Amino acid sequence: MRGSRVRVTQAAPPFRSNTCRLYLWGPAAAANVRYLYRNLQNRWWNIELGFRMRYTDSGNRSANQALGYWLGEQLATDVTGLRWQSGFFSIDGLSPFVSTLERLADNDLLVRALIGSNKGETVKGHVAQLVRHLRLPRAGAYLGITSYADSFYHPKIYHLCRTDGSQAAYIGSANLTASGVNARHVEAGLLLDSREGDSLDVLNEIAASVDVWFDGSRSGIEIVERLDDLNALEEAGVLASAPPERTSSPGGGQGGQNRNQRPRLQPLIQLPSISVSPEDLPGAVMTPEEVVGTIEAVLVAEISGPGRWQQATFLLSICRSFFQAEPGTNQRVSLYHVTADGSLGPEESPEVRTKRSQNYSIELGAVSGVPYPTSGKPIGIFLRTGYRNSRYLILMPDHSDYEQVSTRLSEMYSGPSHQNKRVIITRERPSAIWPDCPFWQL
Repeated sequence: MRGSRVRVTQAAPPFRSNTCRLYLWGPAAAANVRYLYRNLQNRWWNIELGFRMRYTDSGNRSANQALGYWLGEQLATDVTGLRWQSGFFSIDGLSPFVSTLERLADNDLLVRALIGSNKGETVKGHVAQLVRHLRLPRAGAYLGITSYADSFYHPKIYHLCRTDGSQAAYIGSANLTASGVNARHVEAGLLLDSREGDSLDVLNEIAASVDVWFDGSRSGIEIVERLDDLNALEEAGVLASAPPERTSSPGGGQGGQNRNQRPRLQPLIQLPSISVSPEDLPGAVMTPEEVVGTIEAVLVAEISGPGRWQQATFLLSICRSFFQAEPGTNQRVSLYHVTADGSLGPEESPEVRTKRSQNYSIELGAVSGVPYPTSGKPIGIFLRTGYRNSRYLILMPDHSDYEQVSTRLSEMYSGPSHQNKRVIITRERPSAIWPDCPFWQL
């Protein structure tokens, strides 16, 4: 009996011959029960009918409760079709899908992807990367972006088909973003799999709930067929050129420093890095004029050593444009070190000093007394949150993510080879360079 799992055992008195114990869910279940009852009603039977639908909840902070864990189990070589709906999307959440998307594209198999752009905030460059991974235009791939003036598009559904005809799906709260997939956010959902006895009728309904968006009957959806389509969507305000500006303070959000006392969560799983084409993030590397004209910017810079390396050295242009301080004038900057768990250290107020080399230095209290590494240069990442106000962390060469960040920095740097590599970039770029950077937990 397709779509259900049935256990039938002979019941002992005092059960009446027309009594059944039933666990029902879905139309197929009801049909199966009626069949059993008609054929077994003259016998002493106990009928138990149930499904293996599973509940997942990352609130218990177990790695196997993350959406990404389930995706890692399910996105195998026997997947022949993929569908999803996600209210929010960023490119750093796509990494579990990349190899499967490539294989589906190689064989021109079905992918139907729906993402929201609520308030028009989904970044055009991130969608451009998705277009590339889908290899649009192609016959088997469909991409829709849904956006409304006064409502959110908010479902989260991931559905797959396999070569043996079975299907599986996740329905829950996790968006297709890094924090949704790796469960840094607390997410919950239901997992269905017809191999485990869940209803194919219900799974077909889930697939159909995606397909209907592409038949032209619903408003609010924009069909993307090629990269050039994104330009018109950006002009229409459906897509953004960059994430929305946020007003930040060292305490983060309302409540100021009191917010730092709240518990912080770490990702439950490590997502593989995803390659991002520089052309898909136009303006990611900022000019000095752009840096001065915005609040939030990020400096990524190698730090020289070994002698007194806590006196980090910067070019004059960096001191003026990013730190907004003039060396030699006793001006100070406010720095807050970000620890590995995402919490903020106490305020540091170093003076911008002039060195004999005509470079300029800012003392980093967090590395005072820390030995300089024997190989590789530490990388400082500074997030400016206000006037002369920044958060920072130091990525050491022995960190598991160091090679990834160092490689991306080298790709973006275009200066002289004898100088320390450094770039000033827009807020969204670091999430592609380092998805699990503790900055994004503040």
